[in-house]
Amino acid sequence: MPIFTSDLTSSGIIYADTITTNSNEDLTLNPAGTGRVVVGSELVTNKISSDDSTQVEIQDGLMVGGDITMPDNQFIRFGAIGDLYIGHNANQGKSAITEIGQGSLDLQSSGGGVNIKNLGSNYAAKFDPAGTTELYASGDKKFETTATGVKVTGDAEVQGSVIADTITTSGSNSDINISANGTGAVVVESLQIQGNQITATDSTQIAFGQQQLTDVADPTQASDAATKSYVDTQVSGIESGVSAGFAIAMSIAL
Repeated sequence: MPIFTSDLTSSGIIYADTITTNSNEDLTLNPAGTGRVVVGSELVTNKISSDDSTQVEIQDGLMVGGDITMPDNQFIRFGAIGDLYIGHNANQGKSAITEIGQGSLDLQSSGGGVNIKNLGSNYAAKFDPAGTTELYASGDKKFETTATGVKVTGDAEVQGSVIADTITTSGSNSDINISANGTGAVVVESLQIQGNQITATDSTQIAFGQQQLTDVADPTQASDAATKSYVDTQVSGIESGVSAGFAIAMSIAL
């Protein structure tokens, strides 16, 4: 077995089953000029591996001209302790980008933002730091941030509270419909609307702030509200009856 104690320069190919260095010394393959180190074109297995199950360390970067193929349940790891890794877990049937360190996992783009979509044309989400954030369902946009808030296309189901200064419909002259599920009621502050009844939940009076209550039907029950027109009609009838009775009484007295 030949042993070289100085540099070895070759203008052709060096064939060897094994190249070994002295203990703890590096094996350096140094191409001249713009040349590259090519490993694999003359090997059947096309593998670079360590025979003692340790890692193969590449110090100055790695340029790959083809695909990097990782087997199932093997991962590409980043960081001194491998706190970021990318891979496919065949046991769970999923692929993942996982951060297990103390820092955050940021997806950054200097272009048009970050998009999540299927292999076709359907988006799940679009994130543009300089613009809007959009969420999709079956390819249709349902949620979008704007300069003044958010825009929802379709129904919005809220399990908790909705806190808003103003609720405005998108269309001109459109109604705002607030419906309670089942036998539930719509409660605005202490005002409860249930069916065709409006009541105060704190048992106080419902005040109209010295505003008129208009378009009220004529009363039919003793507890019904009455309009001014209805009252005026009833009072006019009473006054007419009183006047007629007074006139009859006067004629009898005379």
